[in-house]
Amino acid sequence: MTPALRKSNLTAHVTASVGGLGAVAGFLVLGIAGLTSQDAEIVGGAYLAMNLLGQFMIVPHRHGKLPGAHGWQYINPF
Repeated sequence: MTPALRKSNLTAHVTASVGGLGAVAGFLVLGIAGLTSQDAEIVGGAYLAMNLLGQFMIVPHRHGKLPGAHGWQYINPF
């Protein structure tokens, strides 16, 4: 594996990992807001936003992270 390819693979892996952690943190905040609120509109909005975060941020970031992490074991000469 060339150094440029290794660096781009590592960059993609770290970017997906950090983005996924940010999405999970936002999901947690929305979950806490939905659980503690007494206003029905806030609860509905929080759960709607959690659904969107799950579909368009958490799942794609997790799938983007896996090939970078597991690809190392097949390409790395160690």
